[in-house]
Amino acid sequence: MAQLHLAETEPQPTDTDALLQIQHRRKIFWCAYAIDRAVCSSFDFPTSIPDNHITVDIAWRKIFENIDDDLLLEVASSTQPGTPLRGYSGHTNLSTALHVLVGRQLESEIQNTVLDKAYVPHSDVTFTWRIKLMEKLKEWNKGLELSCKPTQRGYVSPGWLTMIYYYNIVMLFRPTRRTAHGISGDWSVQACCHSLVLFRRFQMAREIAQPWLGLLTQFQIGVTLLYCFFATPPSRWKDSYTSPDVSDAIRACSSTLAILAERWAEAECIRDTFELLAGEIPIGLTWERPAMISAAARNGIEEHWAGLSKVVIHQPTLRMVREMATEPLVADFEIPSESEHDNSVTVDIMNSLEGVTPPMTEEMHRQWVADLQGGLGEGFDPAPDLDFSNRIYFSL
Repeated sequence: MAQLHLAETEPQPTDTDALLQIQHRRKIFWCAYAIDRAVCSSFDFPTSIPDNHITVDIAWRKIFENIDDDLLLEVASSTQPGTPLRGYSGHTNLSTALHVLVGRQLESEIQNTVLDKAYVPHSDVTFTWRIKLMEKLKEWNKGLELSCKPTQRGYVSPGWLTMIYYYNIVMLFRPTRRTAHGISGDWSVQACCHSLVLFRRFQMAREIAQPWLGLLTQFQIGVTLLYCFFATPPSRWKDSYTSPDVSDAIRACSSTLAILAERWAEAECIRDTFELLAGEIPIGLTWERPAMISAAARNGIEEHWAGLSKVVIHQPTLRMVREMATEPLVADFEIPSESEHDNSVTVDIMNSLEGVTPPMTEEMHRQWVADLQGGLGEGFDPAPDLDFSNRIYFSL
């Protein structure tokens, strides 16, 4: 089982039994891969097996062959010995699974890159990588119609897979205090709104269960949405900030967390923290924008912090919650004016991606932290900057 990711451990396709064994091995491994990537991205963990250590066939849509389960034996029996199986180009009962796994590969690339010791978030190399990754996400999303039928429901429905697409955008363009006012915030707001509303619709339609990972990711996305408003003064709001979708998304997230907190008692701190932040961060142009959130909200978040840090774990989300609780809302004077060079680069990127604008973002160096709870649950009075000398890096 531990070597299913290695091509050299696969049997040679010498007969029908070997062909079947190859497909079974790959299905087992890639199912485990999908679960691992979903868990790791939900908690901001390094992946169990980095992608560059996986040597089984991972070419586009060739994770395992696209052959219906009930036809696999027939196809294997009719295949010439020594010849690999060839899947179908049309839709089968495995098409959606293959589409999901390709999406998890893209998610894994994002996670492995930003947690890598050598990751430099502000470099030209990283900037180019983000552009290429966005192109891959677009291409993956275009394949949705070929992979899923409109009648499919739940975790294999087109809507659910579209939500994964938006979640990957949030992962790729996660904003910071320095960058939320730009394209990264604009894209994050749009992706967050779509993700939150879609999840709530699935919940209302009773198409999904009450998943713990769903609870965590919805909180992460809801916090990211509020953080964009925290870190962007109204004078810098793009059209996405003033869209009616924003209030709908926040209500959807609030309802989702409330319902899931009924199922998971441990999630009450998540629900309450989001409600405190949602009541303090102004999302309307006519709303009064305070210098900081109120002392009552700050104290409430501090009371929940110990439980929140144990349950959420996700480092970027905890960073955003802490900033909103302890730092002033970003004001106009903190934001530098855009240079002509930045504007020209943005236009070039828009043209190269056929109108889809990837964020020009500068993300914090999100590495794995050895003791995530150290000092965080003991009040907010200490300086909010984390001690980077305590970090342990995983070189992937």
